[in-house]
Amino acid sequence: MPPIVKHAKVDSEAGKEFIDGIRGGLEDFAEGRYKVFKDADELLACLLCH
Repeated sequence: MPPIVKHAKVDSEAGKEFIDGIRGGLEDFAEGRYKVFKDADELLACLLCH
């Protein structure tokens, strides 16, 4: 008999915020609002400032 697996509780509000963030990012990208970083260090510096 396989072990019983308990499902994790899902915060539906956090999931909605995550999906809204992805949707917003895709809309920005589609409209040409994005930045290309030279390397990982430049990306990291940008992420740490925001």
